[in-house]
Amino acid sequence: MDALPSEAESASLTMLIDAGLEPVLHSGQPDIELKTQPASGDTLAYERILAPVDRFPSMLEAITSQEIREVWNGSGTTPSFTTIYPSQDIVPELEGLLGPPGPSVKPQAPEAVSAAVWGDPMGIGIVPFEALTPRLRSIKVDGLSVVDNEMASSDWPLATRVWLHPRTGLGKQALIQAGGNRPTTNRDLDKLTVVAMTGVTAMARNTAVAIEKAGDYAFPARLVGPGLATADITIISNEIPFVEGCVADNTLNNLILCSKPEYFAALELSGVDAVGLTGNHMNDFGYDSDLASLNLYQEKGVPVYGGGANDEAAGAPLILEHHGNRLAFLGAKSTGRKARVLSVPGRDPKIRDLPGSTATRWRPTSGPSSRRWTWFSRKPSTPSSTQPETTRPSHFSSKWLTSRHSAMPGPTS
Repeated sequence: MDALPSEAESASLTMLIDAGLEPVLHSGQPDIELKTQPASGDTLAYERILAPVDRFPSMLEAITSQEIREVWNGSGTTPSFTTIYPSQDIVPELEGLLGPPGPSVKPQAPEAVSAAVWGDPMGIGIVPFEALTPRLRSIKVDGLSVVDNEMASSDWPLATRVWLHPRTGLGKQALIQAGGNRPTTNRDLDKLTVVAMTGVTAMARNTAVAIEKAGDYAFPARLVGPGLATADITIISNEIPFVEGCVADNTLNNLILCSKPEYFAALELSGVDAVGLTGNHMNDFGYDSDLASLNLYQEKGVPVYGGGANDEAAGAPLILEHHGNRLAFLGAKSTGRKARVLSVPGRDPKIRDLPGSTATRWRPTSGPSSRRWTWFSRKPSTPSSTQPETTRPSHFSSKWLTSRHSAMPGPTS
């Protein structure tokens, strides 16, 4: 029997026990043998996916299993990376897959892999799938992404796997009985949630002109939409309202923006599951148009966050659940590059029932006055003089203002 991970034996016994069998470890001639190389009729009992990683902002997107092997054993080099920092707890498994390590392999304590990779621009790490963090981004191997929810784990080249191999007729019968049970794996697709979040979307100006020219309301999403739709949860940030009769206007310096409601087809092609409304153009065509846009999202069954019909709705978190994972989404406008967030004091009740995006209050990290505030107005860019104040829903929208020497500025336009 090949060298096995310590967890593989218990995982194999668990599979047999769950099938109603009573396995007994045997040092003589067994009915079932554990193997790391499969043969016909074998049953997968254990799998551990290992993932090459780099620091999150790295430009390295993909490598090959051959590159990993050659740098690991010292038989070759690659311009992609020069050093491998594996988590030391998986080195025995990597040796089983790649052979003895060479001088370019520098094992690290599990908690030290991130720092080692961040400290070496030409280094990558290797960690178990469950050890991925926001600071460590997985790298594609042989064109496959370990965080792709459409990738079968069996296709991943860097993994430890253990199969149950029947040695006797009794062993064959036992594996037939256990065949319906799933193997132990650290990459369970039933627990995996892939979230895709876009940057700002504004189907206006030249984009709107291109849509009209193409005669295809989903035109902007024809290339990228299907890819976004593969995510389990797709969040799109749309910073402008849908307005009936909106006219494509790409004149120079036009900053009053809208989309035709028909352009929603582009969001649908992208598999949109929710929309962030933190853009600063939501009230460009008045409060009624903003409310109509919110109604469109509701009609389409697409929840929103970061904006809403009133202050309470705009500031409420959006909670989505998938595969037992509970995710919360919050959104707010911000301004200034060197700033830190302060708690938001109570706002003037007059503006709480107006539509728009949630605003964040900021104070610069440096400056002569600690009472300098930046905030957003909810007044639309093109307000309607006939629109009653009481019917205006609540967004902080297109303008931002700075007040000096005022501990608590009031609403302003």
